[in-house]
Amino acid sequence: MPRTDPITCPLCRIRYLSGSGPVGGGETAPRALRKTFPLRGYLVDLARDLANRAVSVDPLMGAVFRRSRLTLCKTGETLRCIPGRHRARCVLGVELGTAAGRDEDAPPARERDAALRVLYVGRLVYWKGVHLGLAAFARLLGGTPMLLQ
Repeated sequence: MPRTDPITCPLCRIRYLSGSGPVGGGETAPRALRKTFPLRGYLVDLARDLANRAVSVDPLMGAVFRRSRLTLCKTGETLRCIPGRHRARCVLGVELGTAAGRDEDAPPARERDAALRVLYVGRLVYWKGVHLGLAAFARLLGGTPMLLQ
């Protein structure tokens, strides 16, 4: 569900709010990914979809959008969850990415006998697909001895 920072929500009572956000959470998991969820994950994702649809009738969110001169949205999916009458005052501000031409920061090539190091940075929620990544590593390691760090 598009959500605002907990500090921002009480600001819906201010007559002229200069801005709100960043808001995020309007994404939906693809159907193929949902099929891999356990029942609990499927139900959580269904609740998320229902909450996203409720934004158009939520009076508190409506008050925030109505009184904000500008709303910063994290993703295009979140922007599409905001009622059309408020989208003219929304700006898409994607958080991820790097400046062009930063190849000098690329890590050095891994030596053939070096251990494979894997890092995941993110929340462990079903729609991130971490369970699929773990299953892929299990298959990879099934017949190949490899040191993971």
